[in-house]
Amino acid sequence: MALYDAGATPEQVRGELQAAHDKLSKKLDQETVEDVYNSIVYYSLYLDPPRGFEDALKYGNEYLKSYKSLDASIFINLACAYAQQYSYLKMKDPQDEGSEAKKNALAMVKRALEKEPDAKGLLQDLYRGTGSNPEDNDLKVFADEHDPDFEALLGEG
Repeated sequence: MALYDAGATPEQVRGELQAAHDKLSKKLDQETVEDVYNSIVYYSLYLDPPRGFEDALKYGNEYLKSYKSLDASIFINLACAYAQQYSYLKMKDPQDEGSEAKKNALAMVKRALEKEPDAKGLLQDLYRGTGSNPEDNDLKVFADEHDPDFEALLGEG
């Protein structure tokens, strides 16, 4: 966060987070490990596609294979990564339904809400594109398509 706040690019921050990831050990407490993973996934979302979402998915899923999440953040970030993947696939080939990416994004939204019901407001901002940062609208693609599954979870209230 300090690097980013000092004007470093997401790519520079991502490089430092990669170095932290490479130094992770089993001796660290899980909270620190999760913080490193969440950070690298989050900052990867700001890199150009497809690298950004590919890295986010790689590290987020790597974390979930080895650890049980402590909060909803990793699921929210993965939902955004899958939404970016979905948008990218649709842009590259309009005939591609991107159904696997959409299904995975929905699954991550559900897991985030199961883990932390209070995360609904943040997820709704990502879905509606109404958060404080206009770039944080990764789930809006599903609102724009009036997807009934996402609408059922995030559309009301």
